[in-house]
Amino acid sequence: MKATEILQEEDLARLIRFKETAEDDNSYDTPKAALKRLMELGVVRSLGFGRCATTAFGDWLVEQHFEQAPTLPLKTEDDYSKTPNDLGNRRDAGPIGGASVLTDVLCGNGNYNERTDK
Repeated sequence: MKATEILQEEDLARLIRFKETAEDDNSYDTPKAALKRLMELGVVRSLGFGRCATTAFGDWLVEQHFEQAPTLPLKTEDDYSKTPNDLGNRRDAGPIGGASVLTDVLCGNGNYNERTDK
């Protein structure tokens, strides 16, 4: 399926222009009404304080339009930035069959972002 079969040509052109201008410093020139329409279509999202970004769906449509072989399933920015430990990779035994297990430690900020060997 082509991007022009999903979005109207004018919406696709505005999405492409938005992506071009907003990628570096979020200084886009898309009119407010057009931006609201792109948000309603699910290809742009508000980041608050007048900032916006393309959604995974919006990125996929632009890549598909330029035949860049977009990947499926769609991924978020967090999906692309995950480290192997974030994906659940764990050691289950020590060097001599011991019980060395990599475990999560809850930090003061409520995030499981430190590791310790026990």
